[in-house]
Amino acid sequence: MLKKIFLLTLSVLAASMLGACSSHKFDVSVTPTRELSKTYGFYPTIEVDIAGLSDTDAINFTSYPVDKYFLDSSTMRAYLEPITFKFSQDDLDAKVLEGGSDDFAKIFDKEPAYLVVIANLPYADKEQQKLDPRKFILKLDDSMFSVDHDIYLKIGPTGLIKTTKDDAFKSSPKAEESINQPIIKNLKCEGKEGSKDLNCRELYDNEKKAKK
Repeated sequence: MLKKIFLLTLSVLAASMLGACSSHKFDVSVTPTRELSKTYGFYPTIEVDIAGLSDTDAINFTSYPVDKYFLDSSTMRAYLEPITFKFSQDDLDAKVLEGGSDDFAKIFDKEPAYLVVIANLPYADKEQQKLDPRKFILKLDDSMFSVDHDIYLKIGPTGLIKTTKDDAFKSSPKAEESINQPIIKNLKCEGKEGSKDLNCRELYDNEKKAKK
């Protein structure tokens, strides 16, 4: 009888531990920023992939060129089977990989050692491919209990930036203040005599003070 009670207790504990592990989920949120429009003059079409990496995958992926990764013929992208988010001029909403979703399970059922987020921004640093800011790689503990909070990433003009929920929202083109409030800039405009064309640029802070 005592043996049955002991086995039953072990079963209940095991079930509760499994339940705790499976319930430990986190969201991964990706948000474009209005800085993209300031840099490119428009909001470029951007794809963002989220995938899991093994230790071996991470070694290979770190030096794998982003531009090569997003080619139609990319074997690395096909191998990783990522979840893909798409942003464009007509779709600037934040995208979220929700913890507990089927997409989340697709990645984490493979028990990855790393989580990678990669964006096909029109940028490349040929000298530092290993430090390409278009890649965000997060190390996961074996238990995954190191990830206690949701992850917020924003897409800047040159890469992905880990940030907070509030900052991601404030930087978004969808933020209320960016839509309703005018953008005020101090400009210095110069033109040639006899020409109607003006060459304008924004003043730096020290120039603004000197102007006053």
